[in-house]
Amino acid sequence: MDDLPPSQPSDPVPQIFSEWTVFVEAGGIIGRPKLIRNLKRAGASICSDPREARVILVDSTSTQGRLFIRDWGKDENKAVVEHTWVSKSIEAGHALDADEQWGGCLTFDDGRPILRDESQGTINQSVSLPTPSMTPVASEKQSSVPQVTVPVPLENPPRSTSPTELAYPPATQVPISTPTPTPTPLLSSIFKEEDGRQVLFFVQVDIKDRRKLIYAIRKNGGIIHPNHTNADYAILSSQSSTFKTLLSTTVAAGTPALSTRFIHDCVEQKEFLDPAAYEFDSPAPSRKARGKRKRAPSVDEYEDEEEVTKAEITRPGRNCRPTEKRRALNSREESSSPMKSPVKGWNTMSQSQNSPIPQPTMQSFSSYVSS
Repeated sequence: MDDLPPSQPSDPVPQIFSEWTVFVEAGGIIGRPKLIRNLKRAGASICSDPREARVILVDSTSTQGRLFIRDWGKDENKAVVEHTWVSKSIEAGHALDADEQWGGCLTFDDGRPILRDESQGTINQSVSLPTPSMTPVASEKQSSVPQVTVPVPLENPPRSTSPTELAYPPATQVPISTPTPTPTPLLSSIFKEEDGRQVLFFVQVDIKDRRKLIYAIRKNGGIIHPNHTNADYAILSSQSSTFKTLLSTTVAAGTPALSTRFIHDCVEQKEFLDPAAYEFDSPAPSRKARGKRKRAPSVDEYEDEEEVTKAEITRPGRNCRPTEKRRALNSREESSSPMKSPVKGWNTMSQSQNSPIPQPTMQSFSSYVSS
């Protein structure tokens, strides 16, 4: 157990590059990420633009390194050195600067033509690029042409690096036209009209897989509308409990009510199909619920009621008919012949109300019986 635990920190690295701003060329240096870590650990400030660097690290055997040497080697404020300058400075315990001839790592332009893609057998072409002073910073940032780095020979394969570290001087950024891929048909315009207007869809709230339907509609150019009466189309499901109510109000508003199959088929066939094939039939008119209400009497009931009323009116008259007949008979008898009174002096009652009523006698009664 004499070994130190892995978590114990190692000895601190001397900050020998704390006052140096370094740019590391991205295309030709093997082991570039490790080199950058060593620089940062020793206090260096890594920049992504060679214009801001005091030291530019390159590999003079690579095409990119030779381009950097040619473009930046004449700048008196910069030093283009071999990438081995870092390890030599760390071994020396301090940064090897101009006073020490950069540790023998300073590079020089040999003046020979720099050939492109030598390892790939392409046509040899002398690269003639403008100097850094000819290309302003603003033009590099505002350029809309994609900047592609010069290919690397096979003996020095490039390493993957972050975009911020792939900065080159303007002289090495050569625009290269790349073939544009054939555009594939997109599904984002299925539910768009020719004038670009997006089709409005209402999707029933309690419909099955509603999220998938909404995603398919939006992905293909449609818009979800919250009101089924104002949407262009209403997507309904006959399996829902609110289907009949929504169907009635949707049809009444003039909005086509379609099944969910319409969305699936349009996406599958990548075109806007005929909605009429997916439209629900109009609902049959619903009968009004019968409530408890007063029933209007029929004609027969009116007639029965009229007869009952007549009967009630004429019943007292019927009861009075015997009396009327009796009076009429008496009046006829009185007009034709004098009426015999059962009692003597009986008919004298009408002569005078003040006359005394004669008392019947036995003799008058006998004569009445015999008659």
